[in-house]
Amino acid sequence: MRGRMAPEHAREWIDPDTPPDRARELAMEHCRPATDFHWYKVGKDVGNVRKQGSHLIQPLSFASDADD
Repeated sequence: MRGRMAPEHAREWIDPDTPPDRARELAMEHCRPATDFHWYKVGKDVGNVRKQGSHLIQPLSFASDADD
């Protein structure tokens, strides 16, 4: 299993001068695959910097998807 990205790789990956092909290579070789994570749908308020509260980290149920 791949671990977290090392600091030197992370700095290169986030650098705006890093070519897209190199950034993809870094992500593919030095990051954990998406299948290692649990994904949850969240409400639109999560993307609003004015919204705060513990309710923002609660996953939405698939039956009651909020405002797609």
